[in-house]
Amino acid sequence: EETGIASDQTRGPSKKGTMRAIDVKRNGKSITQFDMYDFLLQGNKTKDVRLMPEDVIFIPPVGQLAAIAGNVKNPAIYELKGETRLLDLIGMAGGLSGTAFRGRVQVQRIDNNELRTFFEGNLIDIEKNSEKNFALRDGDLIKVFAVVDLKNTVTITGAVGNPGDFGVATGVTRVNDIIKMSGGLLYY
Repeated sequence: EETGIASDQTRGPSKKGTMRAIDVKRNGKSITQFDMYDFLLQGNKTKDVRLMPEDVIFIPPVGQLAAIAGNVKNPAIYELKGETRLLDLIGMAGGLSGTAFRGRVQVQRIDNNELRTFFEGNLIDIEKNSEKNFALRDGDLIKVFAVVDLKNTVTITGAVGNPGDFGVATGVTRVNDIIKMSGGLLYY
């Protein structure tokens, strides 16, 4: 398991094994090397080969890792391969969720194995702005925040037909409108 070889319990690469550079060897020679992320994230099986007796599946140690948390579809720790940029990591995580706020992203980074630094940014125009779509480093943690939950509602209680929360348009909805929407005042 030190090299990332699967154990009987895990049925795949262990946490110490890469999923990005798996090598299949036959008679001492590599016949294919594949990136399991191609299969897991895109369904690409083009590097899949039929195994023969005596073949060896070699799983080297895991490479650099970065995590993404918060409002993405699949928050997790992902293994980096080559130069991986922020948009690449968001893509591996399935993209932003419907509640993601593009106005804030936080990066936690370990510098020189001593100090954790934080920096804030946003995802607005990241597709066009290379400074925002920066290259990730081993150990980076990306946090994508949710949109602010602003309630555009008022609550009406008491002697009305249907008390509760009602949506309002700022500067448009009047008290009388809410009383009407709530079923009107009760006789008492």
